[in-house]
Formats: sequence, structure tokens, C-alpha cells
Amino acid sequence: MVIKEIKDPELLQFCTMLLTKTLIELNQNKNSQWLETFANSLKRDLQNDFKNLDVRDIELAFHNGIRNQTENKTIVLNVPTYYNWIKDQRNLIWKEQSKEPERRDKRIQYRSRNGTGMISISNKIKQLK
Repeated sequence: MVIKEIKDPELLQFCTMLLTKTLIELNQNKNSQWLETFANSLKRDLQNDFKNLDVRDIELAFHNGIRNQTENKTIVLNVPTYYNWIKDQRNLIWKEQSKEPERRDKRIQYRSRNGTGMISISNKIKQLK
């Protein structure tokens, strides 16, 4: 589901769940006040700057961000960290959109248009030109 279509309470719940899962994967502990404040911050950023992304894009951004660190540094979960993860995912999506489906990065296969009819519509438009 696209971020801009999600109501505030559901988006806040999604952010809280995602942050909790991320903290577990990073083996970090935070108190409930930190989690609540940080979830609100993430929710605001998603609504303002990433509203056209899908929740799967955000989940995958966090997943890849945790696992794709290039150096043996401890990841500190803060706003610049998650913001960069989401921007990297968005840039990957934008970069891959113009490619043929067979040549797209495997990390964004979930964004496939299979079964939507979009490919057949695109082909008919090309035939009309």
C-alpha cells in the first residue's frame, strides 16, 4: 500500500513495528518513550518526503540498510541513517524503472507489473505510434 493512502494511526503502528524489528536485528535496546518519539518522526518523514513509496519499499530499505553496511561499524539507528536507507531504495527504484523487466535489479521484483495488464496496454500504445 502506498504511504499517502495510509491513515495516521495505521502508519504510526507500521513505523513502531518496523523500528522495533530493526532494533532487534541490530541487537539494540531503547525505551518506549524513545520508540514513540522516533516512530512519530519516521511517520512524519514518510508522509512528507516519501509518500509515493510503498510500505514494502520502506521495509526493504530498512532490511537492506541493516545488511548492506560496507564497513564493520556499529549501526546507530537515527534519522540520517534511516533517511539514507530510504533514499537509497527510492533511487534504486527510479534507476530501474526504465529498464526492461528481465534486466531490473532483483531487489525490486516485488514491484513487478505482472497480472496488472500494464504491459499489454503499453504494447498496444506502442503499436498505435
